[in-house]
Amino acid sequence: MNRILPVLSTVALAAGIAIWGSNEKAPVGLQPLEHNTESHKEQSIRGAIESIYSMRLNEETKTLEPQWVEAAIAQADAMKSVSKRLNKKLEWQSMGPDNVGGRIRAFLMHNSKPELWFAGGVSGGLFRSNTYGQSWMPVNDMQENLNVTCIAQLPNSGKIIYGTGEGGFTNLAGTKNGSPAFYGSGIFVSSDDEGTDFTVSNIAKDNRFWQCNAMVAHPTSEIVYVATESGLFEIDFSSTPEKLNRISGGAIRDLTIDNEGNIWCATSNGIIYKKEAAASALTAMNTGANTGGRTSLAIAPQDNNTVYALGAKGDGSLGSLSRTTDGGKTWNVLMQGNSSNDIFGSNRQGWYDNVVSVFPTDKNRVIMGGVDLAQWDSINGYRQMASMFNVPWNRSYVHADKHIITWNTKTSPATCIVGCDGGLFSSKDLNTWTSINQRIHYASVVQRCSKRIGSCCRWCSG
Repeated sequence: MNRILPVLSTVALAAGIAIWGSNEKAPVGLQPLEHNTESHKEQSIRGAIESIYSMRLNEETKTLEPQWVEAAIAQADAMKSVSKRLNKKLEWQSMGPDNVGGRIRAFLMHNSKPELWFAGGVSGGLFRSNTYGQSWMPVNDMQENLNVTCIAQLPNSGKIIYGTGEGGFTNLAGTKNGSPAFYGSGIFVSSDDEGTDFTVSNIAKDNRFWQCNAMVAHPTSEIVYVATESGLFEIDFSSTPEKLNRISGGAIRDLTIDNEGNIWCATSNGIIYKKEAAASALTAMNTGANTGGRTSLAIAPQDNNTVYALGAKGDGSLGSLSRTTDGGKTWNVLMQGNSSNDIFGSNRQGWYDNVVSVFPTDKNRVIMGGVDLAQWDSINGYRQMASMFNVPWNRSYVHADKHIITWNTKTSPATCIVGCDGGLFSSKDLNTWTSINQRIHYASVVQRCSKRIGSCCRWCSG
């Protein structure tokens, strides 16, 4: 797995894979893998994990050899020592590729600088683009925590806020049969509206903020709301120091806000709550659509009273797509889950990849993401879209496991942007999709890599 826009961390998954220099031979059993065009393991969580482990295990024993880790550390230390004696900085070279992304749960387009975008990898850190996503730079590879899961921007100061840690959506242990989660270490705040330098918030760095599931900013006040495994929190950044208020306890898995400051959120078992802008507490919604599992929410940009809920059952299969058009007083089930429309796949992954988004120009039409990508509208009902067959000539390919669906409304028509386990993909017509993970700006990467020789990564060579 390559460490690029934002990437699934090879160090976190299997530390100790060495970078052998051009004059050194790799230990027996760790030879370069040949590309298998008949295999598309990247199309599922299990396939991705098996692929990652296969590159690191002894082919005969199927285990990671401890002596390889020791050899990697020893060689890195020796290279560092030689570099110091010669008073010459080691030069590192990117080995690519630059077109493979990792798991994306955080994405932001700057509210006043349309060319400035941010993308956060669950274990790859924060990346920044000032070219509408056509090229990317890592913000700070040396940050104390790179497990970015959610992001928002304050409306007045323009400061960028991001949260870390994803334990609420997958297991923290990490096994060969399940995607590992990554603990965070709090909420990070930029020094200005450029998003080039971040520090951890002193009031939001304890273990309540080690698993941040979602984040939204108030439309007019310097306030962000953070959904964590420990509850829903309000952080006021207009004062120094910031003020922290816990609105509710319990695991909150999804969170959204409308342009008047009304908040909607969902718990780990799918119960939906609403907090009116003038209220201080949450009110439970009697939706009649609670499916017992994770539920994602989306508010129609054209109408704050129209809200969609995409619910997974307790077993992770699709429960239903529901909607309210009167602000939560009444709900209608638009689509019941069955074997022909279950976007969460045969693995029943509704607990892991579950997202819904309303079209910016049509409040009666939504896109739903799970393993698959699909849409629903009031005229045609359910229709599957995109493809998970990854070959160069397939223009409709979008990687499996969708976590974000958002829109760039600065273009005409609006561009749909999907964040998934394969990075970022975009489309204007919803037929032709383009990966926008390419062209990492490696100048900064080379500088960082040379400063941390002891790190093990497979995409550069000394």
